[in-house]
Amino acid sequence: RESAKIHLFWGGRTAASSAIYDEILRERLSRKRNINICKSYSREGNKQYVQELVLQQKDIVLKTIEEGGLLMICGSLAMQHDVLDMLEKLLAENSTIGLDELMHNGQLKMDCY
Repeated sequence: RESAKIHLFWGGRTAASSAIYDEILRERLSRKRNINICKSYSREGNKQYVQELVLQQKDIVLKTIEEGGLLMICGSLAMQHDVLDMLEKLLAENSTIGLDELMHNGQLKMDCY
């Protein structure tokens, strides 16, 4: 959706792991200002996992859920489990909605391997 706000939380080992997408994202950002990108790297810089980035940005995540927005998790199964654990904790502490409800109503989509 062209008008939807998009918050992309990228987690990789190094900056080089996201470099192949940088040109595509730069081009998209030059045309549309509705995308916010937050990156984390587990093996360099501040050494942060993507689930920690989700926790840092919990207000955005919770607002997205409350407004009926969609969460998508794509990547490794290990990352998926870690992010789901973090989401479950966030929801338990800050919302009446649980993971099961998010999945049932189509607000949580996953493509992990």
